[in-house]
Amino acid sequence: MRLLAETTQGMPVDRLYDFGAFRRLAVEVDGVRPFFGSAGMLAVRGPWRRKRFVIRAMCKMAAAVCRRVGVTHILVAVNHSTASMYRRFGFEALAEPYWVEQIGNHVVPLATTTETFLEWAFAGTSETPLHGFEDSFERVFVSAGERVFSQGERGRHAFVVESGGISIRCATPTGSEMTLTHLQRGDMFGELALLDNKPRSASAIAEADTELVSLDRESFSRQISEKPDIAMGLLRLLAGRLRQMDELFMVHAFSSDEQRLEFALGRARRHSTPDRRGEGRWVFNGGPAAIAASAKVDEEAAREFLEARSQSGELDFSNRRIRFSVMPN
Repeated sequence: MRLLAETTQGMPVDRLYDFGAFRRLAVEVDGVRPFFGSAGMLAVRGPWRRKRFVIRAMCKMAAAVCRRVGVTHILVAVNHSTASMYRRFGFEALAEPYWVEQIGNHVVPLATTTETFLEWAFAGTSETPLHGFEDSFERVFVSAGERVFSQGERGRHAFVVESGGISIRCATPTGSEMTLTHLQRGDMFGELALLDNKPRSASAIAEADTELVSLDRESFSRQISEKPDIAMGLLRLLAGRLRQMDELFMVHAFSSDEQRLEFALGRARRHSTPDRRGEGRWVFNGGPAAIAASAKVDEEAAREFLEARSQSGELDFSNRRIRFSVMPN
């Protein structure tokens, strides 16, 4: 993707459409004069060319760059078949589709403010541990069953789930893998890699086609001095995660099956999300097998445990989901 800031010679997009009317409407905000930018696709490899999630990810990266360099308004002229997608990004069409001979297709001119574009691009990150680091994000796509990283590897990235789901698994002495937790949108993992170069303590595996945002150790270290308040917030979260891992170790080492099941169910409740069907309920994407793996018990014991909770009205469950009647703390 090519990103351009306006110069006295204008921008290539001006050869495709006269954006003069939009420019005249742009006003100074809080003492900042309008500064226009544009973006254009240069090269996308064949297998990825018609993947809309790739375009969305590139546009989110473009939004971060526009903010970093001070662009206030963004102008584009796009293939008419993708115009509806740009409207969802916050762009407004300035004219009907028209034919451009040099491109050999119909084109739609669109424009938006960088502020509006950012609202779309980072709508969910304000609620994640990496809020404030958007300028340093990388985006990663993994297919269902693909490993983001494996236990024992050295890494330098922390990740937040943008869409899809991740399971965190740890090798057992018998050679099998124990599922520690299931992660969904907004959840962070791999964060210790921001602090040291030690091997990963667990594996991260995509449960579905998943989009992640990542932050590398070098960017985090640089921004500790540039954004100390944000960095300290993340450091406090990391300290809390370490305490949780200590608690998990103690539970697995010294607790009864019933106590481990209680602990696993509590973790599932904390990782649940509001049920899209409404009804004031919360959903965890994992069933008895996930609870059994987390609690280190057999699946039948987990089913009996969940059935007892179901009869009390606390939850109901299937092989794939647990729905809670009580909001997680």
